[in-house]
Amino acid sequence: MKIGIMGGTFNPIHNGHLIIAEQAKEEFQLDLVLFIPAGVPPHKQNEAILDGKHRCSMIEVAIKSNPKFRLDTREIESDAVSYTYLTLKALKQQYNEAELYFIMGEDSIYAISSWKGPQEIFSMTTVLVAVRNHLCETQPIEEQIQLIKQQYNGTIAIIHSPVVLISSSLIRDRIAFGYSIRYLVPDSVVGYIEVYELYKIER
Repeated sequence: MKIGIMGGTFNPIHNGHLIIAEQAKEEFQLDLVLFIPAGVPPHKQNEAILDGKHRCSMIEVAIKSNPKFRLDTREIESDAVSYTYLTLKALKQQYNEAELYFIMGEDSIYAISSWKGPQEIFSMTTVLVAVRNHLCETQPIEEQIQLIKQQYNGTIAIIHSPVVLISSSLIRDRIAFGYSIRYLVPDSVVGYIEVYELYKIER
């Protein structure tokens, strides 16, 4: 069994996340992709992050129609800071016969040396990197991947997904200023945000 792991704050989940997950599933023949929203991410401890219940609910409605996508709430349910290597250890124990594929964004491959337990991450998983534009010049990211491969003796591959320049911060800003987020997130997520009036700023 081949399992993809996609972590993040998902504040909120958007179509960019879903496109990357779907492409990773297809390109690397994954049997399952787990979406694992962070409880207390170490690099965002001082940021205001939406309650985990809402973030989980938005993931649920976003992935409902895809039988190979699944929500995993282990980090949300923990009061501790969310460290990737600890989550991967727990997943390795739970799915001891599976091959794990850790999906990350381009920014993370530059920052991973500053994470806790990078060597353990590479020893437990194949790392899949979603680059911003694989159709254009990719030399800098390829050089970084080679550097990280040598440093940690890791297995790293590029996800050749369509380029979708969407971020959760863009969506939050658009909501705050009263702009539409339709086609940036699934319609089910638009509806959820509207019902609960999320990300609005009191004026």
